[in-house]
Amino acid sequence: MLGVNPDGTAFDSIGHEAKKAGMSVGLFTTDHLLGSTPAAFYTHVASRTFKAEIAASVLDCRFDILIGSPDRRYFLPPKSK
Repeated sequence: MLGVNPDGTAFDSIGHEAKKAGMSVGLFTTDHLLGSTPAAFYTHVASRTFKAEIAASVLDCRFDILIGSPDRRYFLPPKSK
């Protein structure tokens, strides 16, 4: 679980609290942005294996900058056959 408790209640991270206070927020990691440690700063999902949902929440977090190791597959449209 990332950013939620077992009953699904979401908790704001320190990054979200800083944005609410009008601060600029950046996330820098050597891990993938979808990794459980960096994602815990911006997402609210029931499982760290929900990579597509975590990737979608990158757009919703409204952080000023996010930098991590490349893992583009969840940010690109599916390949057509």
